[in-house]
Amino acid sequence: MLVVCYVCGKEIKKAIRVVLPPKDARYKQGFRDVCEKCYESIMAIIAKRGYVRDTNGVWKLRAAMGLNKVKVVSIGDESITFDNGVVLYSKHDSECCESHYLSLADLTIADFEGLEFDISNDNFFERIDGYGIALKPLNGHPVRIPGYGYNNGYYSSQLDLILKGDGFEKVYDISDCQVIEGLGI
Repeated sequence: MLVVCYVCGKEIKKAIRVVLPPKDARYKQGFRDVCEKCYESIMAIIAKRGYVRDTNGVWKLRAAMGLNKVKVVSIGDESITFDNGVVLYSKHDSECCESHYLSLADLTIADFEGLEFDISNDNFFERIDGYGIALKPLNGHPVRIPGYGYNNGYYSSQLDLILKGDGFEKVYDISDCQVIEGLGI
């Protein structure tokens, strides 16, 4: 059976089935078969227009998911919670005798007073090699969070920053953003 790319009209051997978001001026909503090149272009356009997919595969605008202007409402031992229910935390899969984490111990809710964050894109934080991260608000000062690790060098020092909400999870590698002891450096 001949398959033709929905976008460029070229015959394709391996089609990628894409679900287009609603209200796109260029393409009709629904399932479409496209070539790899057009798929990458479509995904870039969709992301630029502010769409994200929830866990059910439904396209939603980031702003409609309440990610573009949030405040911190609580700080726990291992996580920060925003007013829309999204949680930010670090994760390390411990193998034996090592630990790697972001330390929230010295943070208080007062550190976040009056600050709003846009967590709809990857620019809500800054990596600081050899230290930790800084959360970058839309207004005011960044909030620095140190990262620590203990490792003898035999095990992984992988450290991830996780942003998790209803219907999505984003993982960022922050392995270089920690002070590691025990390596004999």
